[in-house]
Amino acid sequence: MDCDGAPECHVGGTTSGDVKVDCTGADNCNVECTQTDSCEVDCADTKCQVTCPASGCEVTNCGADCTVVCGFQPQIPNGGAISCE
Repeated sequence: MDCDGAPECHVGGTTSGDVKVDCTGADNCNVECTQTDSCEVDCADTKCQVTCPASGCEVTNCGADCTVVCGFQPQIPNGGAISCE
């Protein structure tokens, strides 16, 4: 999913399969990957909230206003990248 130019980009918790989200150009990106097989999110240093599935996910370009939760545990970005496993 490409969120370019959208003021708000929301990927719901019922989304399944393999999910890739590019938050470039969005003011607020909210991705709920709780039911997905895999989840890759490019937060593009925007306001970004990502909820990862138990199987894990990849989050890149996670800036100052970025929150990632892996199995209810908040994660701290390491160089803007988070890998939940």
